[in-house]
Amino acid sequence: MYPAFCGGFFTANLAEDELLRSFPNPSTSELTVESTNEIEEIEIYNIKLYDNFGTLVKSIGTSDKSVNFSTSDLPDGIYVLKVVHSKGILTRRVIIKK
Repeated sequence: MYPAFCGGFFTANLAEDELLRSFPNPSTSELTVESTNEIEEIEIYNIKLYDNFGTLVKSIGTSDKSVNFSTSDLPDGIYVLKVVHSKGILTRRVIIKK
């Protein structure tokens, strides 16, 4: 399996993307990250959101299968979502548009 590059971060492989989902994208006021794996429990440990300049704008520590957080305090733009979970690290681009 080959690493996928996304906004300055690497994710282990495409199968990682199938373990978690983030929605809605684009986000207007909140973003949800949750496990999609029904066979094996995936626990989310940490969520970080970076702006276009690579600046950390939000960090959430947790130990849950689903996390919902507000994006209403962030300006419109493209962000990189980095999720550390029990099976690895997932990175994904998200859009915030109000």
